[in-house]
Amino acid sequence: MNLHREPEGQLPMDLPLSSEAEELQEKVRRAKEELDELRRKQEQIEKEKQRLEELTRRQESLERGKEEMIEKMTQALVLIAKQAEELEQRAEQLKVVHKNFSGYLTALQGIQPKQWTAGEAAKELNRGQAILEEARSEYQKAMARFSIEEPEIHEGVEEAEEAEGGRDFGYWLRAGFAFTLPLQGIGWMGLVVWVWWLLTQKP
Repeated sequence: MNLHREPEGQLPMDLPLSSEAEELQEKVRRAKEELDELRRKQEQIEKEKQRLEELTRRQESLERGKEEMIEKMTQALVLIAKQAEELEQRAEQLKVVHKNFSGYLTALQGIQPKQWTAGEAAKELNRGQAILEEARSEYQKAMARFSIEEPEIHEGVEEAEEAEGGRDFGYWLRAGFAFTLPLQGIGWMGLVVWVWWLLTQKP
C-alpha cells in the first residue's frame, strides 16, 4: 500500500479550493445584491416614469380644459355684453313708454264731458277724441313692440253691478212670472177641482 504523504511545511491541497469557493460565493452574493439593487432602481424608475406620465396627462387635460373654458368664456362675455346693451336700450325705451302712458292717463282722466258747457262741448269733444285716438295708438304700438300681454279687464264686477241695478222692468216682470208660476199652477188646479165638485153635485 503506497501512501502519499504531503511534504512537511506545505498546506493541504483542499485549502486553496476552499478559498476560491468562498471568493466565488462572495462574488455571487455581491452580484445578487447588485442585481437586487438594479431591480429596486428599475422599480423606482418605473414608478417615476408612471408618475411623470400621470403628471403629463393631467397637465394636458388641464391645458385642454383651460383652452376650452377660455373660448367659452370669451364667447359668453361677448353675448352677455350684447344682451346687457340690449337690456339697457329696452329699459330706456320702457321708461319713455312709461312716461308717455302716464301722460296719456292724466290727459284721459282729465276729460270730463259732464263738466263741459254748451259752448265748449264741440271743441272739448274734438280734443278728447284726438287724445283718445293718440292714446290708443301709442298703447297698441307699445304692447306689440315689447310683447306685453294685454291686461285682463274684469268684467265680472260690471256685470254684477248691472245685475243689481241695471235690469229693466221687463226683466223683473218675467222674473216675477217665473217665480209665481208654481203658485199659479196650484191655483188653477184648485179652481178645476172646485168647478168639478160643483158640476157633480145633485140639485
